[in-house]
Amino acid sequence: SLATISSSGVVTGIATGSTHILYTVTNASTCTDSAIKVINIISVPVVGAINGGSSVCTGTTVNLSSSPTGGTWMASNGNATVTGAGVVSGVTVGTDTITYSFTNNCGTDSKTKVIAVNPAPDAGSISGSDSVCIGASISLNNSVGNGAWNSVNTNATVNSSGIVSGVSAGMDTITYSVTNICGTVKASFPIYILSQSYCDSINAVSIVTENAPSVKVYPNPNKGEFVIDISSPVNEPVHIRITNAIGQLVNEYTTATNKVFEIKLEQPTGIYFLSAYTSHSRYTTKVTIEK
Repeated sequence: SLATISSSGVVTGIATGSTHILYTVTNASTCTDSAIKVINIISVPVVGAINGGSSVCTGTTVNLSSSPTGGTWMASNGNATVTGAGVVSGVTVGTDTITYSFTNNCGTDSKTKVIAVNPAPDAGSISGSDSVCIGASISLNNSVGNGAWNSVNTNATVNSSGIVSGVSAGMDTITYSVTNICGTVKASFPIYILSQSYCDSINAVSIVTENAPSVKVYPNPNKGEFVIDISSPVNEPVHIRITNAIGQLVNEYTTATNKVFEIKLEQPTGIYFLSAYTSHSRYTTKVTIEK
């Protein structure tokens, strides 16, 4: 039997399905009449446990599921969001309670699951000088703690404190990695290791007199096209040499002081050094090309 009924007409469901309820009346003359009603017995909603991960990182998702299908998902606060398919997205670090509810004609049932929203790793940004001479050292910094310093190749080395030492002329990339439960991210910083001969030349003492010129480069950084403005109390010839980060000659020009001179370099992104020579002095400045 799918249902029982009391003498007062109270029907109690036993199993799901459809059954017929019969009501019969007999009078004193033993005449009988009946009425029939079909009753559908449906189950009380029972929601199963919520399956899936119990944590999510900010900016990522985790999939949850439950039974029966066709219910409603909700998040209790703004630390996470959940779609109608049970996909939870981490928004803000903290916890959120995810609820799955199912409703039918017999009522509503629900289950909950607490989700921890963990912070995604942040590697911050690296700051410091972008060039170092062979055999010399510079210090790089990152405001985010508990990270690991590394160099991509052997042109430079870096220790656990961010001290970079030049080994071979060329370019290297210094990375700072931060790892947590949500994974690993890296910040990168290009370093130019300058040749010893070039470092010796730019560190040499120049002859400086009261007529020494000043050199302005603009724009700087640039895409390879820039102008130099060499101002001096004396009008005289100026020899200009441009070298790359490892001391190789890129180009050279001759112009004059107190004259704006335009330069176009077909060179890749990088650090270059411009040296201006007059009969009185030498001036060296850095030119950055960013394409």
